[in-house]
Amino acid sequence: MSYQIIGDSCMDRTPEMYRDSLHFKTVPLSIEVGGQIIVDDDSFDQMAFLAMMKESPLCPKSACPSPEAFLRAYEESPAKDLYVLTISEKLSGSCNAARLGRELYLEAHGDSEKNIAVFSTDTATAGQTLLALMCRDLCEKGFDFQEVCSRMEDHIRKMKIFFVLEDLSALRKNGRLSGAAAFFANALNIKPVLCAEHGEILKFDQVRGIDRALRRMCRGLVENAAASGALLPSDLPSERIRAHHAGFRQRAVITHCNCPKRAEQVRQELLSLAVFDEVLIAPTHGISTLYASDGGIVAAI
Repeated sequence: MSYQIIGDSCMDRTPEMYRDSLHFKTVPLSIEVGGQIIVDDDSFDQMAFLAMMKESPLCPKSACPSPEAFLRAYEESPAKDLYVLTISEKLSGSCNAARLGRELYLEAHGDSEKNIAVFSTDTATAGQTLLALMCRDLCEKGFDFQEVCSRMEDHIRKMKIFFVLEDLSALRKNGRLSGAAAFFANALNIKPVLCAEHGEILKFDQVRGIDRALRRMCRGLVENAAASGALLPSDLPSERIRAHHAGFRQRAVITHCNCPKRAEQVRQELLSLAVFDEVLIAPTHGISTLYASDGGIVAAI
């Protein structure tokens, strides 16, 4: 089956996904910081960007790709089935641009045999990566276009994504977190454990200190994923959680902003709480770096 998974650049790719350019492609967003426009493509320099963020008195702003950028990606793809995964439409206009790009493609290529599905993933970063890998698994198993779409929509409803950030200022300045909450958390070393529900950022819990916050994040993620059906209980004597989904591997994805040791700590914690086929780690790219900030951790099941 000929397929390609197209994400906006909030889909933080693993090393394997970078190598598999035939099946994974990104359409970049852009970021304005310090009077400069940075395209969130393969030229993105995370360390230089973090330095620019610290030096700039103004909060960086992101801009979604144009419909024409998605149109070009559809036209250039050699695949018959295209699955487009964007950041939550409640956080960005990227999904709307992808849909408009699809309309432009259909107008220009009405006789094309390509199938194009656009998903607002209700998530970002690690969640988008998780869904992209699941989509790849389903395609490789030979499921047809409609079945892949149905299973993707089902997991979007079930998927859970939790995160802990060292610096909440980017979320606050961009209207994602109240100023009082950000000040309270930073001043008293209280770390909120945040989650995404239906594309919106919510506070799940808060604890003192980053290590406690990461452990709480992992427990909350596993418990909520089990409750939603993203992880299914089994009869293992240890009462750990193991899923037996037909068509894709049971995995978790962790993305991190400049803190690989912290990501490995989270990986080991998740493996102590549940049984996975794999727990993958990927660094954040530009848009995810903007909002996660230095030291941020995101995990998805």
